[in-house]
Amino acid sequence: MKVCIGCGHCLYGADTGARSYLIEEQETRKVQDAVIKYLEKDGINVKKARIDQAASVSESLSYRVNVSDNWGADLYVEIHLNSGGGHGTETFCIGNGNGRKYATQIVNSIAKLGYTNRGVKDGSNLYVVRKTLASAVLVECCFVDSQSDANMWNADKMGRAIAEGILGHDVSSDDEVNVKIANAYLGTKLNIMNVQKLLQLCGYSFFTIDGICGAKTTNYIGDFQKKNGLGIDYKFGPKSIGIALDIIMKKVK
Repeated sequence: MKVCIGCGHCLYGADTGARSYLIEEQETRKVQDAVIKYLEKDGINVKKARIDQAASVSESLSYRVNVSDNWGADLYVEIHLNSGGGHGTETFCIGNGNGRKYATQIVNSIAKLGYTNRGVKDGSNLYVVRKTLASAVLVECCFVDSQSDANMWNADKMGRAIAEGILGHDVSSDDEVNVKIANAYLGTKLNIMNVQKLLQLCGYSFFTIDGICGAKTTNYIGDFQKKNGLGIDYKFGPKSIGIALDIIMKKVK
């Protein structure tokens, strides 16, 4: 399946978005990137439709639709944030075909994050829903002017929820994937404890050296590799061990 993910509004020009606790055109880009990331992890063929500056609203809208149509997408999903005094999430589509199927799955998936489920609504008056050749869904993730919605906001989690709605099943978060990589590489509890001891001596704080490689240990490994100019692969191998020992020896001296 070919899925085109559209990003509502421009950063500059005539078609900027709603602004309050959240700035729509900034957050839609973060969500779009997250949706694409999670879909690609699942092997989906994905296209990005985004325009950062337009002279008119019609130019902005037609550009995104044309990207989807010219690519031959099977499904077009456009990301927006709502405004106007409400709260919660809703989706828009036309008819009862695939558009409604995906609109329903997406809004239900987002609601699991804690947002009020406002349901699926008629999108026949919305340009991108009406004009796109593919089955189309417009997603209003939440309300930018709702304090409660803004308090829950996390663009990566939103993107993951939308991707799960499209796919119809759960996908692993980055943390979950990285933890699996670290555990698969280190293998044993003793190896994990040794890495935790090295990281602790390098300045990373552990409540206890427990031999459990969860999100905290995994994130420490990634941070250590980043700070020391290594490729971040969450595998604490010979290069990481060597640098850690050098850091520890310098502290001893």
